[in-house]
Amino acid sequence: MKKILIIKSLNSLTFFLILVPCIMGVEIFYFHSSSFFLKSFFIKVLEKLSIKRINYEDCDDLGVQPNRGKIGDFTDQVLYDLLNSEHIDKFNHFFDRINDVDSKLSLLVKKFIMLRCDELYTVSIWLNGVSKFQHNHKIYLLWDICSIGNSFVLKSCQNINIKILAHSNLFIYFYYLNKGITRFIKKMFFLKQGLDDNKEQNLSSVMTDSVDTSSYEILFFPHSSIFYGDLFIKNYFYSEERGSVFNIKNILHIEFSRLLLGSKKAKFYSDNNIKTVLFPKPKIKEYFKFFKYAISSIGFINSLTMLKSNALLFSILLVNSIEFLTNKKIVNLSYGNAKIALVGYEILFPPVISLVFESLSIKTVAVQERFLASAFYENYPFILDTYYVSSSFTCKMIKESKVKFVNRCIPCGQLRTDLIEGFKSDDSGKNNLIIVFDYHSVKDPYLNMRMIDNNWLSNKSFYDDICKLAKRNKDFDFVIRGKNLNWTEIPYFEATIKKINSIPNLRISSDYKTLNMQYKMASNAKLIIAKHSSIGDELIASGKPVIYHDFQPNVRKGVSVDYDYNKFDNFAYSFHELELKVKSVLDGNHLSTKRKLIELQEIINNGASDGKAKDRVITDLKTLYGS
Repeated sequence: MKKILIIKSLNSLTFFLILVPCIMGVEIFYFHSSSFFLKSFFIKVLEKLSIKRINYEDCDDLGVQPNRGKIGDFTDQVLYDLLNSEHIDKFNHFFDRINDVDSKLSLLVKKFIMLRCDELYTVSIWLNGVSKFQHNHKIYLLWDICSIGNSFVLKSCQNINIKILAHSNLFIYFYYLNKGITRFIKKMFFLKQGLDDNKEQNLSSVMTDSVDTSSYEILFFPHSSIFYGDLFIKNYFYSEERGSVFNIKNILHIEFSRLLLGSKKAKFYSDNNIKTVLFPKPKIKEYFKFFKYAISSIGFINSLTMLKSNALLFSILLVNSIEFLTNKKIVNLSYGNAKIALVGYEILFPPVISLVFESLSIKTVAVQERFLASAFYENYPFILDTYYVSSSFTCKMIKESKVKFVNRCIPCGQLRTDLIEGFKSDDSGKNNLIIVFDYHSVKDPYLNMRMIDNNWLSNKSFYDDICKLAKRNKDFDFVIRGKNLNWTEIPYFEATIKKINSIPNLRISSDYKTLNMQYKMASNAKLIIAKHSSIGDELIASGKPVIYHDFQPNVRKGVSVDYDYNKFDNFAYSFHELELKVKSVLDGNHLSTKRKLIELQEIINNGASDGKAKDRVITDLKTLYGS
C-alpha cells in the first residue's frame, strides 16, 4: 500500500520532520511553504526529494465542488453535530431586537466552521480529484486540525483511507494568538515600510479626515472602493439628484481596511467629494469589558457547565456575542443618525455587523451581485433587510435557504443590464464580432496551483479552443476580453500569446482605461463565448446569444452541475459541442427556442432587460428612506 503524507506548511521545522518518512519512501505533499523554500536552490532540493506542492492541475477528475455549499452538505453535517439549543438559549438574549435570532446565531456558527475548513476544502477537493488516492493508498494528514476540521475531513473523504495524525481545539486558540501577535508586530515595525511601498506603487489614500460621521443618514460599505477593478463603478445606489440623500456626495462611504488607489481613481474620489472613513476597531479594553459582562450575565457556574459539555460551541457563541456588543457600541457612537446601510458585496459583508444594524433599526440594503451565489450556494450566507435581486425566482430560492435572511426581497432585474441596453445600437449583432470572456489568472505560480476553475492549465486549454475556433471561422473577428491583462505577463502563456498574435482574426482587448468597455463591446457582438460569469448572465437577459464553455482538462462539467439554466442548452462540454453551437449561431440559428429564452430570462432577470433596473432600485430606496 502506497503511503502519502500531507503537511500544511513546509518550513525549517517540518522539513526536518519529513526527511525520515521521505527517505523511507513515503510520498510527501505540502499546502504552502515559507519564503525560505521558494529560493531556487531549495526548489531543486525539493524536486530531487520528490516533495511536491498540492496542485489542482494534477487532478484527473475534480468532479462536483463542495466548497460552494448545498443544503445538507458536509459543512451542514458538521454544523448539526456541533449545535446545541441549550447553548444558543444562553446567548440569544445578547442579540436584542433580532428576528429569528436562534437561526441567525446558527449562521454565525456555520460561518466559523467555513473559515476553519477553508484550506481543508482545498485538500478535500484535491484528494477526491486524484483517483489513485482512492485505491491502495494510505493518506496521513499533518495539520492544525480542530474537532471541526477532523469531522469535515472524515465526512468529505469517505472514499479515501485517511488518518489525521493529531487534532485538538487548542489549535484554534493558537491560531488567533499567533494572528494577534503577527498583526501587532506588523503594526509596530512595518508601518513605515508599507507607506514607502505605497509611494513606489503610486498609490494614495482616499480616506477622509475630520468627518462628522454621526451626521450621515446613509452609509455605504462598497467593499474595497466603489470601483470593481478597472471594469465598472458600483453606482447602483447613487441618485443624480443633488439634494437627494442618495447623491454620491451625501453618502458616507465606509471601508473595513485602509483604502489606497491609483491616481485616476483617487482623483475620481476627490472630484466627487466622496467622504470615506475607516470602520472603527474596538479597543482591547472594550472586548474585556463585554467579556466580563457576558460571563456575569450567563453566570459563572453555567459558563463552566457549558464549557464542559461543548467548549467549542460555547467559545464560538461567546466570541460572536462580544463582537456584536462591542460593534453595537461603536455604531451607536459613530453613526447615531444612520437610517440605511448600503452594502456593496452582500456575500462578503460580515453577518455580525448586519445583526448590529438590525438591532439598531438601521436597514441593511444590497443588490444581488451574482445569480448563482445568491440563489444556489449555501456557503455564501448573508443577513439583509432589503435585497434588490434579479428575479422572483431568486426570492424563492433565498426563502428556501437556511443561511440567507432577507426581510424584503424585491425583484428589479440585473443592475448592469442597464449598461448593455444603453450601449446597444440599431445594428447590434449584425456585425462579425465575437467576444470571448475568459477567467482571470493569478500571477503567483503557487497560488495558481490551488485555483480550481481558473488555474493556468485550464485557462490555456480555453485559449487553445478559441484559437481553433478563430482559425476555422476566418470571416469573424474574435476578441478576448478579461478582468485584466495579468495573464499576458505570465511566462506560462508566452507560446499561447504568440499563437493568438499569429491569427489575423483573433486579438486580445487591451483597453482597461475606459470603464464599462466589456459591456460596450459585448452589447453589439454577434455572439459571446464565455467561461461562466455574471456578465454572461446579464447578456442572456439582454437577449444576446451566450455559449458557456463549461469544461476543462480535469472537469467534465462545471457550474451547470449546480444549475442547468432551465435546460436552455447553452453549455458546451467539449470542443466538438462548442464548435457545433458556434457554427449554428453564426449560421443564423438560435441556441434554443424563443419560449425557452423567455423562460430563462424570467428566471435570471424577471424577464428581458429593459434598461430600468436601477430606476426600480432608486424608486424603492426613496420609499424605504421615507418609511
